[in-house]
Amino acid sequence: MTNLNIRHQVHYVPQQPGSPRCWAACIAMVTGRRGADSEALVQQVVVEARTRHVRTVIFGNNAGSLDVAEGPGSLATGYGFARLSRPRDFPPADMVVAKPDVFATALARGPAIALGQKLDRGAGMHRFHAIVLSGISGDPRSLTQCLLYGMDPLPGGANFRHSVVGLQGHFELHHLLYRA
Repeated sequence: MTNLNIRHQVHYVPQQPGSPRCWAACIAMVTGRRGADSEALVQQVVVEARTRHVRTVIFGNNAGSLDVAEGPGSLATGYGFARLSRPRDFPPADMVVAKPDVFATALARGPAIALGQKLDRGAGMHRFHAIVLSGISGDPRSLTQCLLYGMDPLPGGANFRHSVVGLQGHFELHHLLYRA
């Protein structure tokens, strides 16, 4: 079997510290938005998402966060993404969630957005999180020798590189959104 080597250029857009709008920063990244004011880019996505009927929390401390139950589906629909979701498309949570071929299929079409739970979150961080996956390389038969590349919109999170199993040790994947 041939090694994988898929990489996409993504311009980093961070979310504000303590902000629950990581999903909007990820949309800004995968849709190629650029600008000096990253918070303005994120706000532009939030406003635009409302017109696309993306389900977000409107009131309280989590205002602007993606609705946990209906947000991922409405985000996929609103932006024309295909979506793989737990539990239908992935094994149970105590197993490695997605194998390299799942990521390769998604990344073959462009950068993807992973929505899930950050397992090693620090104090003050939100339970659910979104990250951008921008590439995959290595042996697709190996969960440890196949590497995923991406960007975490958390301040200071920028670029990351993890093995397929390593990423899923830090991040419990619930939804994978990619270009349809």
